[in-house]
Amino acid sequence: MIENQLVELEPYFRTVTTILIHSLWQGVLLGAFTALVLSVLRSSSVRIRYIVSCSAMVVVVLAVAATAVSVWPGGNEPASQVSAVAGNVIDGTGGSEAGATAGIPASGKDVSSSKVRRQDSSINRYIFIIWVVGVVLFSIYHLLGWCRARGFVKRGASPAPSEWQARFEKLCRELEIRQLVSLLSSALVKVPCVIGWIKPVVLVPASMFTSLHPSEIEMILVHELAHIRRYDVLVNILQTAMETLFFFNPAIWWLSRRIRIEREDCCDDTAIIKTGDRIGYARALANLEELRMLQTEFGAALNSTPFKRRVERIVGIARPPFFSSMQSLSGLLLVVTLAGVILGSFGGSKYSDAQARMVAEQDMDYHPEPGDLRGEWEVESSGNELKILVYGRKSSGMNFALDRDEVEHLIGQGRTSFEIVRDAGTTYLVGTLKERGWEVEGNGEWYFRPDTTYMKFMRQYGLREDDRQKTFSLAIRDISREYLAGMEERGYHDLKIDQLISAGIFGISPELVDEYRELGYPDLTYQQLLSLQVQAVNPYDAPRFGRLGMGRLTPEQLVSARIQGLTPGYVESFRKAGFNDLTFKNFTTLHAFGLDVGDFEDCYRNRFMDLSEENMVWVCGFGITLGDVERMKERGHTDIDTIIRLLAEEYGR
Repeated sequence: MIENQLVELEPYFRTVTTILIHSLWQGVLLGAFTALVLSVLRSSSVRIRYIVSCSAMVVVVLAVAATAVSVWPGGNEPASQVSAVAGNVIDGTGGSEAGATAGIPASGKDVSSSKVRRQDSSINRYIFIIWVVGVVLFSIYHLLGWCRARGFVKRGASPAPSEWQARFEKLCRELEIRQLVSLLSSALVKVPCVIGWIKPVVLVPASMFTSLHPSEIEMILVHELAHIRRYDVLVNILQTAMETLFFFNPAIWWLSRRIRIEREDCCDDTAIIKTGDRIGYARALANLEELRMLQTEFGAALNSTPFKRRVERIVGIARPPFFSSMQSLSGLLLVVTLAGVILGSFGGSKYSDAQARMVAEQDMDYHPEPGDLRGEWEVESSGNELKILVYGRKSSGMNFALDRDEVEHLIGQGRTSFEIVRDAGTTYLVGTLKERGWEVEGNGEWYFRPDTTYMKFMRQYGLREDDRQKTFSLAIRDISREYLAGMEERGYHDLKIDQLISAGIFGISPELVDEYRELGYPDLTYQQLLSLQVQAVNPYDAPRFGRLGMGRLTPEQLVSARIQGLTPGYVESFRKAGFNDLTFKNFTTLHAFGLDVGDFEDCYRNRFMDLSEENMVWVCGFGITLGDVERMKERGHTDIDTIIRLLAEEYGR
């Protein structure tokens, strides 16, 4: 009986199996084509790349639907007829006796074909069962995730501070979001997120409001609101459905991952456009990540691949696009195809000696070669400082910093040509420079030709021979052989290309290393230097804290102080009031509670005169009263230090 029912369903097992198998090669081909298109469009806006990625997913759906329509049982061969024939074979009614009755001799070939069909039927059933089990398991997994997300809203979430509610509503109006969006804080989440589609909720860590600067919080909220404005939650639901139905297809997972990457980049760009501060937004992300990783190994935030990729894109660091994903997606064929697109002849450079800061010549005769990078440039000026911003293939946000005196003779001369010579290569600029008041304006085209000797020298640091884009980044950051020698003299021997570019962006130099060594930090690692610079730590805050009785703060403590806004002036106000026993941890706690010296002094004098300053931090921060202490004594606790600790834990929950 059961066997007969399975036989009746056999056409559908076979059909589903056929659809699933075809979806594999269709997904891989479309994924490979999408990877190639994205590689070609890597200099385009992230919005275009996002549309391309989403369109590829839609095409996969259409291809699978077309396959289903073409192979689904029906028409001239209804499922019942096919099942009847198959049932006869299995029951034996289609064997030798049936053949004799019809006047057709039974043959060994017919029996063999029946066995093959039965084996194929078993395979189809197994594939179908495995697929159904996979879909069910993934559905349960996503359902549990959805329930957990809703639980964050219902448990432990509370409205954000009133002043931030007002700011949040203003941001919603500015971004033209017509939905009713709620802003809640929770101690259960580590990063901001959007939950829900019809009635969306922006859920943020409670500690974010006390640990980040208001402008940084606003940037992060703009990013989350951008998700709501773009209906990203709905798109993500559809992606999840595709990942569930085609959990076995690596191309679907790759496309879905690309959509999520481009989606985050789109929202990052919205935050940057809204605030107009690219570096400030990168610092906000760094601070948020530092806050999330505060209880883990120091520096882990900067090593986090997704976070690092976002910050590098925001500040303009070039990275090899899509390599690992394309390799897993389409193998050697796709790699070879992309290699044919991105590889070409590379022009040499007539400059291969020691570094030159800049050479400017008027009316140069320059002709770009096929191997040269190129793009457009414009000038920003502030006083005597000029920035030549370069735009082009993965170059947005990078700039050359010059003095006005270096190009003074070119201003107002009409269309002119000049060059910026660095150890890594020469950048040729063609365009106009003009004066408007004291400000300098200008724009034109640029071409970059790397120095071949420099590129060969940089192989030991991991630079590929054909990587002109990173060579251009090194030229802009002025990472010369003299710079490298200086860093190696100070013990930094194993720096790689990406680290050197980051060092240039955040101002890590031999001089900075010497400065920290003079201040008592002789053994800083590169990661510590980078964290100090990313957070814009003032090196001279260290001796100021030391003179205020806090000893020699570690690099991690200096970064933490910067993130939380703890300054020497804040510490000094407490010292002048006579609170000399407070430690660095006490001060960070007081600052997190928003208490100034006046609040603490008033609390100290009017509550528990016999308590240590350590305990008074918690008493004042949580508003612990004598009644609370008496309540704990009634429970059998006698030691005051234990009582304060227990009360602090109780209030902290």
